[in-house]
Amino acid sequence: MWNIIREDFRAVLRNDPAAHSALETLLFRASFHTIVLHRVAHWFHTRVRLPLLPQFLALLGRVWSGVEIHPAARIGKGFFIDHGTGVVIGETAEIGEICHSLLPARAGPVKSRPVVSIQSPLGKQGGRLLSRMRAKNPPPSPHFSAFRSSAIA
Repeated sequence: MWNIIREDFRAVLRNDPAAHSALETLLFRASFHTIVLHRVAHWFHTRVRLPLLPQFLALLGRVWSGVEIHPAARIGKGFFIDHGTGVVIGETAEIGEICHSLLPARAGPVKSRPVVSIQSPLGKQGGRLLSRMRAKNPPPSPHFSAFRSSAIA
């Protein structure tokens, strides 16, 4: 779990232009705090199977940052949320490695499982991923070129 959290930390430093130092990121980036809380809540949800503690940790993350991540959601390492207020990641969501949530987006829950694969930027203004979605590579848009180069580095 520590290696995954370390990779999440590096993703914030690599992708957030407002993160000027490691100490600032560690202390003041609420989206990073929410991802760490999710990692701990997911561990309790999948390994220990405590019903209330993971939900409480998810609630803390939502109150702290405005980002709602269900403890059962599977998120790969290196996930980065920028401007996260309003981001909702549901119970059935699967997000691959080195993905970025740019603006408020919602992933799940519906009957089919939303899947976002490796190195994918998520979200437009009010974007919703409410059905099965696979994105193997970042879109060839010039708007996402920064994400493509930073995800590979």
